[in-house]
Amino acid sequence: MPKFTTYDGTELAYRTQGEGEPLVCLPGGPMRNADYLGDLGGLAAHRTLILLDARGTGASAEPADPGTYRCDRQVGDVEALRAHLGLERMDLLGHSASGALATLYAAAHPERIRSLVLVTAAGRAVGVDTTDEEWDKAVEVFAERPWYPESRAALATIGPDTPLPRLLEIVSPFAYGRWDAAAQEHAAAAEREIRWEAASAYHGEGAYDPETTRRALTGLAAPVLMLAGEYDAGPTPAKAAEAAACFPDAELVVQAGAGHYPWVDDAEAFVRSVVAFLDPEVRTVTVDGVRLAYRVRGPEGAPPVVLVHGRGENGTDWNGIARELAADHRVYAPDLRGHGLSDHPGGHGLSDLPGGHGLSDGHGGHGLSDHPGGHGLSDGHGGYGLSDHPGGHGLSDGHGGYGFEDFRDELGGFLRALGLAGATVVAHSMGGGAACLLAQREPGLIGRLVLEEPPAFLPLDPPRPVAERPEGPLGFDWEIVTTTDAQLNAPDPAWREGLATITAPTLVLAGGPSSHVHQEHLERLAGRIPGARLVTIEAGHLVHASRPEEFLAALREFGLRASDGE
Repeated sequence: MPKFTTYDGTELAYRTQGEGEPLVCLPGGPMRNADYLGDLGGLAAHRTLILLDARGTGASAEPADPGTYRCDRQVGDVEALRAHLGLERMDLLGHSASGALATLYAAAHPERIRSLVLVTAAGRAVGVDTTDEEWDKAVEVFAERPWYPESRAALATIGPDTPLPRLLEIVSPFAYGRWDAAAQEHAAAAEREIRWEAASAYHGEGAYDPETTRRALTGLAAPVLMLAGEYDAGPTPAKAAEAAACFPDAELVVQAGAGHYPWVDDAEAFVRSVVAFLDPEVRTVTVDGVRLAYRVRGPEGAPPVVLVHGRGENGTDWNGIARELAADHRVYAPDLRGHGLSDHPGGHGLSDLPGGHGLSDGHGGHGLSDHPGGHGLSDGHGGYGLSDHPGGHGLSDGHGGYGFEDFRDELGGFLRALGLAGATVVAHSMGGGAACLLAQREPGLIGRLVLEEPPAFLPLDPPRPVAERPEGPLGFDWEIVTTTDAQLNAPDPAWREGLATITAPTLVLAGGPSSHVHQEHLERLAGRIPGARLVTIEAGHLVHASRPEEFLAALREFGLRASDGE
C-alpha cells in the first residue's frame, strides 16, 4: 500500500481502487479501517477511490500521541494526504463518523474542496445530535421484523460499562436495510477493523466547536451531497436536513430502503446518486418525488429542445444529436425514471425493506462514553435542498410506476419544473409514446413535437410474451419492460382517439422496413394527428444513432432553427 508522512511524523497508508478522477474517501467507525468500504458498491467503476486508513488503523502507524486520535486533530492528516496526492482541489467523501472529520476539513480548508459527499454522516461538528430517545423511536420501523424483539431487548441492556465490541454487536441489526447474510457478514468484520481505544477518543472533549465550524462553513463554495438512509436512525433524514442547512450549497438524497451502509443495502441506487452528484455535466430535479438526472448543453436563452430517450436507454443516447443542436438551442436530455442516473422507484416496496439505524456516531448514554445521544458510533446530518444546480440532488422517496402514463406525467412535470413550456420535444420510441400522450393531455406544453419511431398504440399482433430478464446488471429497471410490453399488447383505445386532439406541429420519423415497428402503423398514427408530417429515413429503429446527419436535416427542415421563436 502507498504511504505518506503526515504533519506529526506518523506514517499513514491508503489504497487506491478503480479508475477515473480521484475521490478521497474517509472511513467512519469511528476509527475503522477502510476495508469495510470495499469499492463502495461499484463506485470504483466511475472514480479512483483513495481509501485512507486513519492513524492507528489498518496499515497506518500508531501515533506517538494517542490524543491525536481525536477528530479535530486528524484534519491535518486529510490535508497531508491531499498535498501528497498533488491535488489542488479534491472531491472528498466521508462516511458516518468521518462525516464530522470531512466537515471540519471543509471548514478549515474550503478552498481545497471541489465537492463534498457526506454519507449517513456524523453531524456533531455542526451541533446536530441524536438523543437516545430519538434513536429508540426511529428503530421502531423494524418492529415487524422477526429479529426485532430479541434485538430490542438487547438494547435495554446497554449501559455506561458495556464494552464497545458488545455495543457494536447489539446495534448492528439496526444498521442495515436488510439484516440478511450479506449485512451480517459486513457487520461481523467491524470488530477486527475498529481500533477500539482510538474510537473512544475520537469524539473526545474539545473535538468540536459547532458555532465556529458553522461560521467557517459559510465560506465553502463547493456543492455538498448529503446522502441519508431512509431507515437510518443516526442520522435520520430529518437530522440530515437540519445539518445540511449549515452548508451554503447542500442537497439531500434519501436512499429508499437503506440504513447506515447504503452501498450495502442497494449498491446501484447508491452509485447512481453519487455519480450524478460528482459529474459536473449532470443536474437533477425532483418531479413528483422522483429525482431525475439530466444534462444541458447550449447557450442560455436559446430556444429550448428536450430530447427524450427510448426504453432501456438514457439521456447520453442523444449526445451526438445534442452537440449539434446545442449550436443554436438550449438542449435538455433527461434520464427518465428507472433509467440511467435517475431514481428507480419501481423495485423498492418499503414495507419489506426494514431500514437500518445503528452505528450512528452516537450521541448519548448508550453510545461511546463521550457521546451524548445515540446507541452506536455515528450521528447524522444532511439537508433537504431541492435546487437543481449541476450535480445537485433533490429529495426522492420513490413514487409512481413505469407505465406510459407515468412517463407522460413525468415529462410534463420536468417541463414545468424547468420552465420549458413551449419547448420542442424530440422523443424516441417509448419516450415518443410518453410525449405523444402529453401533447394530447396538455396541448400548450409542447411547442413542436418530433416522434421518432413511436408506438402507434395499436394492439400488437401477435402480442409480446412476458420477457425474461437477462443476467447481469442493467442500466435500467427491468420492470419497465414488463409494464410497457403489457400496455403495448393492449393499449388504451383513448390513446389512439386522442391523437386528433394534438395541436403542436408534429413530425413523425419512421425507420423503414428494417425497423421492428410496423411502418404502416406509423402511417396511420401520422394520419390521425392534424397536420403531421411523416418522413422515412431507412435506418431501422435507431434513426438518430444510425443516420444522425439525415436525422438532423429532417429536424432542421421541420423548423428547428435559432430564429424560429421557439
